[in-house]
Amino acid sequence: LLDLNTANVEDAMRLVVDAVTGCRFEVTDPASEEVVLTKILQVLLACMRSKASVVLSNQHVCTIVNTCFRIVHQATTKGELLQRMAAHTMRELVRCIFSHLPEVENVDQALVNGNSSVKSEMSGLDNDYNFSAKQLNNGNANSEYDGRLPAVGMGANAADENGAGNGKEAKPYDLHLMTEPYGVPCMVEIFHFLCSLLNDLDHFGIGPGSNASAIDEDAPLFALGLINSAIELGGASFVRHPRLLNLIQDELFRNLMVFGLSPSPLILSMVCSIVLNLYHHLRTELKLQLEAFFSCVILRL
Repeated sequence: LLDLNTANVEDAMRLVVDAVTGCRFEVTDPASEEVVLTKILQVLLACMRSKASVVLSNQHVCTIVNTCFRIVHQATTKGELLQRMAAHTMRELVRCIFSHLPEVENVDQALVNGNSSVKSEMSGLDNDYNFSAKQLNNGNANSEYDGRLPAVGMGANAADENGAGNGKEAKPYDLHLMTEPYGVPCMVEIFHFLCSLLNDLDHFGIGPGSNASAIDEDAPLFALGLINSAIELGGASFVRHPRLLNLIQDELFRNLMVFGLSPSPLILSMVCSIVLNLYHHLRTELKLQLEAFFSCVILRL
């Protein structure tokens, strides 16, 4: 019912997102809990599919993705219907967001300068909008993933647990950019988040001497599928945004090289699908990466 002609649509959309992502309820029975979580997913997806979604801020979009991702992991202990619904919603959210990439302008020049006052403001905003595990669990036992779930949001991946960055992470965007209508800043955060889902190789059972039966395929396949959708929808528009392109050239290809050596045919197939899409859309920008992939992965099969 909301569109760009609706009075006060900007306030309405943001209030809806804040209310739904901050929803807490007391669980009385598992079936009712799953119904509520399903409704949360449906409302968040409807917000992003709405024509009025363009008035949502970058941070609100990050919060929506963060909320959906936590429900995906919480659903692993729930019924199959909720699991499938959560995974489907996550895929559709990524598709909605990155289909918007060809329409947005490059805002990479407006990065933070690193001063303490800006960092303080960003910290406050992050606390306001990031969706915490405590909010989502609603009194249930914590998921096995909650202690190490990556977060989507401003500066979420800029530093390690000791507060020291590794020198390769993208700097967070300026405060005012994260509160403006969504575009490249939230897409950088979300794409970095998707790449970070592939970093825990020990959990997936991938490493030297690993065998197909010991590999947990579901998690990497899910993450790779989301990345593939983002690349399909964003297409050649990634070239216009250096921070997104850098993520593909560095972090994404580093993970693709590792997962390309997986003994799992399903994982290898998804990796090759991503590389094919990258070749189709970005081959002139990825000559070195594609050469390395063919030399180290394809020619070794």
